[in-house]
Amino acid sequence: MDQHERSMVRARAEWCAKRAGKTSSSLWEFENWGDGRTQEHHPGRRKFSEEITMTIPWAMHPELTRRGEEEHPPLGLHPGNVLERQGRLFLGWSDMFEALADACRWIGENMLAAVDAGRNNLDAVQIPEGLLSWIARIAQCLALAAKRAASERNEE
Repeated sequence: MDQHERSMVRARAEWCAKRAGKTSSSLWEFENWGDGRTQEHHPGRRKFSEEITMTIPWAMHPELTRRGEEEHPPLGLHPGNVLERQGRLFLGWSDMFEALADACRWIGENMLAAVDAGRNNLDAVQIPEGLLSWIARIAQCLALAAKRAASERNEE
């Protein structure tokens, strides 16, 4: 799938969200990240990395799964292929980085909208409880995962 096809799939998901009365940030459901529910996510797809999971907010999981199924290349036939395994992990991690980037953009845009409305203090914007903690936690997990991947490459 090339960049154009991937952006068309994403645009379709955002269009469906909009038809349901949601915004594109609703794909990630940021407002529900702090509700206490979590889920284990296989960033490299379960078939290729059963043992590698990350704990994420439950509300984040449907969009990560959608991206993995609709935007990533079709599953290969050889789960033991280390190159495919690593490639799928990196694609899964990139989706998680995009979630963090979208969360930061969503927060920043809300802050600037408050500035436009004449506000000048941080309490003018309601950031969903737990969202900032999840951003930090997931970023740390992704940094550690990338460090492990680098170590594995150096060992070979």
